[in-house]
Amino acid sequence: MLNYFFQHKGLSSYTFRPTFYDIRKEQRCLMYNFVSRLEVTKMPSTGQKPGKGTYTCTSCGQSVTLDDHTDTLPPCPKCNGTEYR
Repeated sequence: MLNYFFQHKGLSSYTFRPTFYDIRKEQRCLMYNFVSRLEVTKMPSTGQKPGKGTYTCTSCGQSVTLDDHTDTLPPCPKCNGTEYR
């Protein structure tokens, strides 16, 4: 029915529908952008200087606040964990 409508108007139905190749190409672009962002947003760990802010230990949930951009992340004061979010 839809093809008849497009043919009657002198249009190709493919003008309005993306091809299978275009869909795959879009999915590849989305996946590439997703992976790129993952690489940029690595979790800070002990010894790094991630900047001012409050960081939460991934093991126990204890918060550590850094007041200066030159401060290094210490081990977690509660569990000695080294990974923060």
